[in-house]
Amino acid sequence: MRRLILILLPLLVSGQQPAVEPTVRIGLTQNATSVTVRSTDAFTVQGRSTRSATFASVLAIDASRTGPVAASDVQSRVTVTLDDGGMIVLPVGGRVRIEPVPALLQIDTRAYRGALEIFSNTRRTLTVVNELPLETYLLGVVPNELNPTAFGQLEALKAQAVAARTYIYRNMGQYKKEGYDICATDACQVYFGALTEDPLATQAVAETRGAIAVYDGKPINALYSSTCGGRTEDAEHIFNEQVPYLVSTTCEYKHPDMRFSTSRAIPDWQDGVLAVAGVKDYDDAARFMGLPVLPQPRTSEGEEFATYIRQMFYPSVLTTSDLSFLREQGILNTGELTSRKELLFRLIDKKSGSSGSRACSSHSTRGRCSCSWEGS
Repeated sequence: MRRLILILLPLLVSGQQPAVEPTVRIGLTQNATSVTVRSTDAFTVQGRSTRSATFASVLAIDASRTGPVAASDVQSRVTVTLDDGGMIVLPVGGRVRIEPVPALLQIDTRAYRGALEIFSNTRRTLTVVNELPLETYLLGVVPNELNPTAFGQLEALKAQAVAARTYIYRNMGQYKKEGYDICATDACQVYFGALTEDPLATQAVAETRGAIAVYDGKPINALYSSTCGGRTEDAEHIFNEQVPYLVSTTCEYKHPDMRFSTSRAIPDWQDGVLAVAGVKDYDDAARFMGLPVLPQPRTSEGEEFATYIRQMFYPSVLTTSDLSFLREQGILNTGELTSRKELLFRLIDKKSGSSGSRACSSHSTRGRCSCSWEGS
């Protein structure tokens, strides 16, 4: 008889020797033209020590080439600019592997445990891969697939941990041709790295360590979603796969009512967002996002001001230059001052919008913007 059961993968193999924990390669991005890796601890790139390395994909041809150039003559190369201004040009097909250091390795606003690998792909863009042990990978998956703040039940998080672990065992190597095992988005499982780890979710992963769900002796196809519209569909009607554990069932969750909802017509979109959010200055913006307010600097430009903005709105981000970081994020302009209104709007748009804590929708009506903002 075929049965759906939960099994615990053995931590020991024959001879009482510890089994090696599986390593997972996660594709963080596959279409970047430029990527900057940072850390507060020095790491090594091609034998050179640095705390910051910017990778770029460039097109090159043989310097000795003369006459017309065919598409086949164009090669994709990767350049690496280090924090001392030095540059490394990788050979065609070359890749860089950054081994773990005591501090986390950071890309943009996210930080990662384990190693990072950067290389050029067939699309002539950059692929960035994070490689780390499977159980460590799950620490950055579970809290992003089931929010411990909204669903603070240990048993629910343990069920999510088992589902996520089963999914990666079943789909390991799915993107092997791209140079990694699994993607980092909801097309696979959402993985945001170390800064999103949560104590309760970490406990759930630890207490289910090695446990996966199997059917007929194999890991199940552990598909799950955040919403289902009230009822799921039989797998056979979607994937042409008839299995007893993927059948139609009801799923209902009543979300709590939002605490407020307001709507007004305002000619300027940015003014509308800031007005509805109640944001007039940086202190208001910090309170709106639930962040602590810091003393304001003496100036509204330069590195001192950039440090103030970074420390208040990106407190967990590690940088070698706060000004460069904010320019890379599109928060501050390069070469010209950013108006306070524009800066406040960008902070609200990038921080609140990306975190999903609040949502602003609009439609244009005879040249005016009708903005409705809902939040907790």
